[in-house]
Amino acid sequence: MGDAYLDLFTVPVHYLDGTHGQARAEGNNATWMCPCGDPLPIMGRCYYAYGHIPHTIHAACGRRYRVFPNADKQTDHVEEY
Repeated sequence: MGDAYLDLFTVPVHYLDGTHGQARAEGNNATWMCPCGDPLPIMGRCYYAYGHIPHTIHAACGRRYRVFPNADKQTDHVEEY
């Protein structure tokens, strides 16, 4: 059985203060850096199964993020809210 590689791509991150960053994404998952200065990336996903809308609350600073899907239900962009 061969290994499958992850098809990584880059999507924009929109912060509340109007600045922008980039997230690394694969499928419906994304990782990005929080501007609070935490040296580790945070992650989220846009899988909307069972009526739930997932979001990420960064434990280090409390900022909240959502990963939004495109028409193919793959990661399109990340927004702080």
